[in-house]
Amino acid sequence: MRGRLLKVLMVLLVLVPVGLTAYLANNLYHRKGVPEALENLTKQLFRSKEEERKAEVRAAELERKADELQTAYDALVADLRGEVDSRDIRVRQFREKLEINFVDKVLFASGSAEITPHGREILLKVGGVLAKVKNKSIYVVGHTDSNPIHSALYPSNWELSTARSASVIRFLSEQGGLTPERFTAMGRAFYQPVASNATSEGRQENRRVDVIVADVPLLAGETGSETMRGTVDGEKKTPTETPAAGQEPLRESAPPPPPPAPDEPVAPAPATPPQTDAPAPAADAPPATPADPAVPPSQAAPAAEDAKPAPQTPAPDLPPALPDKPAPGKE
Repeated sequence: MRGRLLKVLMVLLVLVPVGLTAYLANNLYHRKGVPEALENLTKQLFRSKEEERKAEVRAAELERKADELQTAYDALVADLRGEVDSRDIRVRQFREKLEINFVDKVLFASGSAEITPHGREILLKVGGVLAKVKNKSIYVVGHTDSNPIHSALYPSNWELSTARSASVIRFLSEQGGLTPERFTAMGRAFYQPVASNATSEGRQENRRVDVIVADVPLLAGETGSETMRGTVDGEKKTPTETPAAGQEPLRESAPPPPPPAPDEPVAPAPATPPQTDAPAPAADAPPATPADPAVPPSQAAPAAEDAKPAPQTPAPDLPPALPDKPAPGKE
């Protein structure tokens, strides 16, 4: 009897720790924090793997685009060697952008937005190169100098600069084989100079057309172009923002020459005639003529018998007179 009890006691001594361990493990597992922690750790692990995979894809895509821009830069510099050497065209390659700056005389005659025959030859070469750069937008920006223009087609420099950018886009899309959906036309008039307008050389440099190939919208200021990063006031350039990392050009065909000393005064803008408060005469009112005292009333031309008086329309209510002016008919 004692032996049987001893065996039962020994079995109980073995089973009690095992059962207690299983109970504690089960209780710990079903606590609220443990499953959530394991689940969050698993999600974070998968998220890190996914982000790493996306980063590798992004790096490969950036490398491919950089190779495209480098190939386009080399082709443009080679095809436009004469204009690049004469500084009429400047090509700059950035990390994710390509910029081509044309002096206006390369593409247009003075005060005109019609592309010259020589300009058409140049744009055909540019279009052939840009057609090989895929999945990038093309922004064409027209600029002028500060001399005002007044013509039947272009009342101001705004219209001229915008018309020139539109002409370049039309030619590249119709003759160069580029899809119009890639283009954006912009006109900046003379408000984004890169040189001083006090000299003829500076004004010639400011009259230009910029073709920028980039992914990001130019309106957001994401461009390495000096035309978007700063302005020039006299001889001093005042940047509007500090260039971010990666905004400096990787390669440049030819840097611009230093600005010369001023030799000509800037032509002042025409004065605007002062506005007057006198009301304009009605368009259909006959001119007032003074009565001729030499003609008596009896010799005046009689009115036609079948003439009928014009219908009277009520006059609109006039606004009250201003405080600093007396009301009509009062002194």
